[in-house]
Amino acid sequence: MPATHGGQVHEWARMHSRDVNEVLDFSANIHPFGPPDGVWQAIHTALPQIRHYPDASHRRVREVLGRRLSVDPERIVCGNGAVEAMECVLRVWRPRRVVVLEPAFGEYAAIARRFGIPVASVTMWTEQTYRHGPSLHAAAAAPIRPGDAVCFNHPHNPSGFAWPRSAWEGLVRTWLDAGAFVLVDESFMDFLADEAEYTALALGEHPRLAVVRSATKIFAIPGLRFGYAVVSPDVARRVAEERDPWSVNTLAQAAAAAAYLEDEFLRETRHWLAQERARLDAAWREALPAWDRLPGQVNFYTVRLPSQAMARAMARRLAEQGILVRLCGSFTGLSDAVWRLAIRSPEENDRLLDALRRLAVE
Repeated sequence: MPATHGGQVHEWARMHSRDVNEVLDFSANIHPFGPPDGVWQAIHTALPQIRHYPDASHRRVREVLGRRLSVDPERIVCGNGAVEAMECVLRVWRPRRVVVLEPAFGEYAAIARRFGIPVASVTMWTEQTYRHGPSLHAAAAAPIRPGDAVCFNHPHNPSGFAWPRSAWEGLVRTWLDAGAFVLVDESFMDFLADEAEYTALALGEHPRLAVVRSATKIFAIPGLRFGYAVVSPDVARRVAEERDPWSVNTLAQAAAAAAYLEDEFLRETRHWLAQERARLDAAWREALPAWDRLPGQVNFYTVRLPSQAMARAMARRLAEQGILVRLCGSFTGLSDAVWRLAIRSPEENDRLLDALRRLAVE
C-alpha cells in the first residue's frame, strides 16, 4: 500500500473491509502506549467548551510551553499540527527558495509548492550510502543564498539520526549570517533523553530562525493535531495577523497544555525507549542478521531489504495480516527496499519480527 505518509490506517481498513482498530501500524511514529492520563482528563474536562469558539490566542498552552522551554510565550506559534505551524512561518517569511536537505519529510516541499515557491534539494543520504546514514558534510556543501529557507530535519526523518548541537551549530549560524531563513523541524526531539544537547532552541532568538515541534508523536494525539513553532516575537505577531484564528481546536489546546506538564510521562517514555531500542538491536541480529538495519536514536529506525521486489511483496503480505510498514520510495534518494519502522510495545515489535522471519523463509 504505497503512501507518502505513514499512518494510512483508514485506507487499509477500507481496502481490506476491516475495522481500523485491527491494524498494527509501524508506519507512523506514534507513542505506542497512548496519551498520558492527564491528557485524557483534560480532554474530558474541556468537552463542555466545544460549544464555544476556541481561544484564538492559545494563551494557556503557550504559557505552559513558555515555562517548559524557558522562552517568552509571545515567541510561540501554535498550529493544527506541526505542518500548519511550518506553513504559518513560511507564509510570513516568503523565502525566495525552500532548500530541503533530502531525504526528508515531504511537507516542506509541499508547503513551498502551495505558495508557489521554488524548491531546491540537497542530498544528505542515498541508498548507496545507506550504512553511513545522512551526512552533515553534504549539507555544509549546499549553495545557500540570501532569502533561501533551509529546512533542517532534526532528529532526522526517516533515518532517526540526531547530531549533537556542536556538530551543526556552526553550519546553521553560517546560513543565518548569509541571510537565509532556517527552519529546524524537531518533531521527534522530545524522545531524546538529553535533548538539551541537541535542540536548536539553545541558539536563542533570531528573526530568521524557527524551531518546530509536535505533540502528535510523543503524546500520541495525531487525531487531535497539535504542533508549535518558536520564532521571534515579530514573526509570531505577523503570523497571528495572517492566519485562521481558530485552526487549533479547544480539545487540542487542552490536551497539549496538560501533556507538556507530564514530566514523569516523558521520563518514563525515554527510559522505556532506551531499553526497547537495546532489546530490538539484539532481536534483529538474531531474527534477520542479513538485513541492513540502522537503529536511529528516537522512536523509529530503518532497515534495508535485499531488493525492492522482495520489500514490496513482503509489505503486501504484512498488510494482509494487518501490519503496516513505511516503504521509503517516496523519500528522495531512497527506494521501497528501505523501510522505516516505528518502535512499538515489546509484544508488538516481536509480532512484527516473527512475521518477517516467517515470510523471509517462504
